[in-house]
Amino acid sequence: MLQYKAEWYGCTIHAADRFFASSKTCSSCGHKKESLALSQRTFSCDSCGMVMDRDHNAAKNLIQQIPVVHRKFTPAEMTALLSLQFGAAATSMLETGMKHQIGSMSKFE
Repeated sequence: MLQYKAEWYGCTIHAADRFFASSKTCSSCGHKKESLALSQRTFSCDSCGMVMDRDHNAAKNLIQQIPVVHRKFTPAEMTALLSLQFGAAATSMLETGMKHQIGSMSKFE
């Protein structure tokens, strides 16, 4: 059903290998922990010291597995990507129609 809906809307589904250790791998340096209990909700890297919510870390690792495709993003998609990149809920002027230069986040007309 998911594949059918994706094709209907012109989307592509990227499935990670079921044994990919997205929760145990540091999204910052790539170090993989030997074990991580399900009850442990915060990921802290023993190698680089990065500390992040376990699910957020796993999401960043999964995003890195998607092949890079150069395309234009909708304002809502760009806001979601910026939220993941900078680790905070991004509220963006992109949603109100203002244009930004993503690299420096400066406005241009």
